[in-house]
Amino acid sequence: MTSLWIPFILVASLLQVARNAMQRGLTAELGTVGATLIRFLFGFPFAVLFLLIAFAATGETMVLPSSAFWPWLLVGALTQIAATGLMLMAMNMGSFVVATAYIKTEPILAALFGFAFLADALSAWKIVAIVLATLGVVVTAIRPGGEKAFGDLKATSVGLASAATFAFSAVGFRGAILAVQGVSFVTVATFTLTMGLLLQTLVLLAIFLPFSYLMDSLTYRAFQRRLNRNKTG
Repeated sequence: MTSLWIPFILVASLLQVARNAMQRGLTAELGTVGATLIRFLFGFPFAVLFLLIAFAATGETMVLPSSAFWPWLLVGALTQIAATGLMLMAMNMGSFVVATAYIKTEPILAALFGFAFLADALSAWKIVAIVLATLGVVVTAIRPGGEKAFGDLKATSVGLASAATFAFSAVGFRGAILAVQGVSFVTVATFTLTMGLLLQTLVLLAIFLPFSYLMDSLTYRAFQRRLNRNKTG
């Protein structure tokens, strides 16, 4: 049972790379906010489904979490929105692979933030494993002639900022999970995921829909002006 995390991690890693690549492709059509919204909006129904499956499989139910749960959830959800937006910006500034390498410094930062904010233990072996994993990502990202992309200061700053906010997000969600007692980790983790996606979707819709309406209105008015000039000309 304890070794089940290995196949889950492998599958999740492959799917994450594929998702990031597809999400990057949406940025040109929807903008950074729109492409960020897609991740949470379309993920939410699946999270609800997984939560129902968790309830059915464990026989557990969720009571309203304590007040300590909600601030951690808010930190996790909002910083993940910012991290996703920064990630898409970094990927569109240069190499997808190099941007991914910077973003994958997240485990080191998450371990440090977890130690600082949640008093998570950091053994010597954990530190060695985190450093080796991060070095592996960086090494695989370096291709012949690709090392020049690592010298782009702007892309570097945005990529590292994305990694830092992803790390804060991980700490926020972990803090929310630790604040709930009396149910299995599967149930509370799935519940936290669902609530986080709901919050993220509502926040981004509140930003994206008015902005989209404004841009559509401006575009329509500009089109009408050109049409009227053509008629009078």
